[in-house]
Amino acid sequence: MLIGRLDQETVDSLPRLADVYDAYGVEVNALSVEEIFALYEHTGFLYPDKAARRRNPVPWRPLFVRMLPVTFVYFCYGWTLWLFLSWLPQYFKNQYSLDLKDSALFATAVFFTGVIGDALGGIVTDFVLRKTRDLKQARRNLVVVFFLCSLLCMLPLFLTKDLTTLTVCLAGAFFFAEMTIGPMWAIPMDIAPRYSGSASGMMNSGSALAAILSPVIFGLIIDHTHNWSLPFLGSMGLFLAGSVVAFWMKPDEAFSFAGGPGSTTNPEIVPESPATTRTATPPPKPVR
Repeated sequence: MLIGRLDQETVDSLPRLADVYDAYGVEVNALSVEEIFALYEHTGFLYPDKAARRRNPVPWRPLFVRMLPVTFVYFCYGWTLWLFLSWLPQYFKNQYSLDLKDSALFATAVFFTGVIGDALGGIVTDFVLRKTRDLKQARRNLVVVFFLCSLLCMLPLFLTKDLTTLTVCLAGAFFFAEMTIGPMWAIPMDIAPRYSGSASGMMNSGSALAAILSPVIFGLIIDHTHNWSLPFLGSMGLFLAGSVVAFWMKPDEAFSFAGGPGSTTNPEIVPESPATTRTATPPPKPVR
């Protein structure tokens, strides 16, 4: 295939990412990765000039509205994440009168389960997607299940004082909370593949806001109640709220915008003028 003879129409004919989920490890249209990138660069799709970027700006407001439920759900996750990271060692130290070394060891055990959850969540969401080919099941439903499992693991905080039992329950809560990372970070790419970087940044702003509020409110509650378990009620409530709002994320419905009300088509990339058309550099031949 001659790269220099390919045009925008050829690029548009390439299958979208969502259409080839079931073809892992298979070359798209028999093109190598090097050929695809050379094709995109040649048409200006991958690295458009400044004029092209001005003609096709990121639709910030519609994208923000579309990502708002996702951002809120990620805020609910971030609340518990930063609560754990900021206060868990102090929780063990003050609630059970442990020294710094022992409280750090118990906190480390809890955080280690979160590391496992991070990796396993990505594996599970990919597995479900391959089996069902349904983004709602692979993304939204998994987030809801993991949120509810984390909530249930926190219930014993108010039912028992046994240190070992509570450590196991906190580890389970953090494990399931971290399992949401894989499906959550895939959702911006599912919803807005053309603006996935901007969409991901919007989603992550929810966790950043939680990082500001969660530790402060946790400390205020402890100062006023002297109850180190009470702040976890906020995490449980937000997990429940996030499980409900998750049904508005709709990862199976791609973001669409064409600059007008009622529009249902994706924005079109305005082609570069002939004066600014790039000369493609033939890619190296792939090793077969």
